[in-house]
Amino acid sequence: MQEIEYIALNLTNNLGSSRLASFMIENKRFNENYFQTEILNSVLMFNNPGLIENTHVYFIENNGNKRFIEYLILNENPILELDEINNESVEETYYFILLIKENLKSSDLDKIEKNINNKFETKFNNKSFKLLNGRFCVLFYSQCQSLVLESKKSNKRKKVSLPRGTYLKTLKDIKHWLEDYGEITFSELMEEFESKIEKELKELNDSEIDIENELIIFRQVYGTGAKRSQILLHTVNEKNRIHFRSIVTKEYDSFYYVDNDDNDININDRKISAFNPHDKKQNEIEVYYEKGKAPIRVKDFNSRYMK
Repeated sequence: MQEIEYIALNLTNNLGSSRLASFMIENKRFNENYFQTEILNSVLMFNNPGLIENTHVYFIENNGNKRFIEYLILNENPILELDEINNESVEETYYFILLIKENLKSSDLDKIEKNINNKFETKFNNKSFKLLNGRFCVLFYSQCQSLVLESKKSNKRKKVSLPRGTYLKTLKDIKHWLEDYGEITFSELMEEFESKIEKELKELNDSEIDIENELIIFRQVYGTGAKRSQILLHTVNEKNRIHFRSIVTKEYDSFYYVDNDDNDININDRKISAFNPHDKKQNEIEVYYEKGKAPIRVKDFNSRYMK
C-alpha cells in the first residue's frame, strides 16, 4: 500500500469513528485547524511529522525527503469554492480535499471530481465514508506520481514559486500605501498587486523562471487566480472571503469596500481603501470572518481588534 493510500485510510477511519468530528460538522464548527490535526494524527507512524502554522502537515519519507500535505474543506458550494482557489500540483506535496455535503448526487460528485482534477492538474482518488451521525463525506486525495504529472516531466520544468507569505506581505505593503493615497477601484488594486508580484518574480533573479507564464498562472482564466481571489480574501466586508478560509484571521483584514451598500456596481469599479479598525469612521463596517456566522460590525468586534 502506498503512503498516500495508507494515510487516506487512516484519515477516513479516524473521522468516521470520531464523535467530536460528527459533532463539529453537524454544528458547522469543523474547520481547517481541526482537519489539520486529524491529518497529523494520520501520519504519526511516519518519521518526524509536524505542522507548518495552519497551512501544511509534513513528514520525512524513508529516503530522507520531506513530504508536505496541503488540505482543503468543501461544503456549501463546492464548485464555487474550487473556482476561487489558486493552486497547482507540486511533486513533493500530497493534497487532501474533504467534501462535506448533504444530498449529494452521483452526477454532482463526478462534476466535483473533474473540477478538482482540472484545478490541480493531477489525478485524485477518493474514499467515501459516513460519520457516526450518518452524514456522508468524501475524501479526495492526490496521486503525485500520476500519469498526468509523469507525462509533463519531460517538457515542463519544476515550477519555481514565490516564497510562502509573499501575497500576504505584498498586500500589506499596498495597504500601507493606500493609507496615504486614499481609495482606488478594485481593478486598479488588482493591477497594483500584479505589478508588485511581477517585481517580486524579477527579484528572484532566476533565469529559469518564465515570468509571463507565472503571471498567467497568477491571473488564471476568467480572472479566477490569486490576482483577484487574494484581494477578495483580504477585504473585510467581502461576503465571499469565507470561501477561501473557513476562519479568516485578522491578519487578512487589509481592505474594505467604500461603496459597500451599492450592489449595482460592477466589482471592478467598486471603490476600495485601506482598512483600519481603530478609525471611528469605519465603525459600522461589517467584517466577515467565519463560515456559518453572521458578520460583526467593527465597533462590536472588540475581541478581534482590541489594542
